[in-house]
Amino acid sequence: MPETIFGLPSFVIMWGGAMVLFVGGFTVASILKNKKHKGAGKAFLAEHPDASKIYEVVQGITGISSGGVQIHAVDGQPPLKFVDGRKYGVWIAPGEHRIQIEGSHTRVGVVYKSVTKSTGTVEKLVEVKPNAAYDLSFDRITGEFAVVER
Repeated sequence: MPETIFGLPSFVIMWGGAMVLFVGGFTVASILKNKKHKGAGKAFLAEHPDASKIYEVVQGITGISSGGVQIHAVDGQPPLKFVDGRKYGVWIAPGEHRIQIEGSHTRVGVVYKSVTKSTGTVEKLVEVKPNAAYDLSFDRITGEFAVVER
C-alpha cells in the first residue's frame, strides 16, 4: 500500500472513507425509519380520521436545566409517534385512554455531574375529544402531570 494518496497519508484516507460510510449508512437508516413511521401514521389516520394529537412538552433552559415527559404506551400498546416541526407527540383516537408516561428533570452539574430525577412510569387516565390537540406536561415541583387542550 502506498504511503500517500493524493498527498495525504493512507490512514487519513481510510478513516475518511470509514466516516463517509458511517454517515451514509446512518442517513439511509434514518430515511427508511421515517418512511415507515409516516406509513403507519397514514394508516392510523385512515382508520381514525378524527384522531387527536398529544404533544410531549419539553421545559427548561438548554444547558442549565431541562425536563419533559415521554409517553411510553397508550392502552398498553406502543404509541404512534409523530414529529411536528421541533415538537414530538403521539396520535390518539378519541375517547378515554389509559396512558403510561414518565416525567424527568435534569440539572446540569457545575462541579461534579448532571443529576436527572425521574418519576418512573406512571399511568394516567385521559379523555380525548375528536380532532383536538393537547399538551402533556410535568410540573416537577408538585410532581403532577397535566393534559391541557391547546
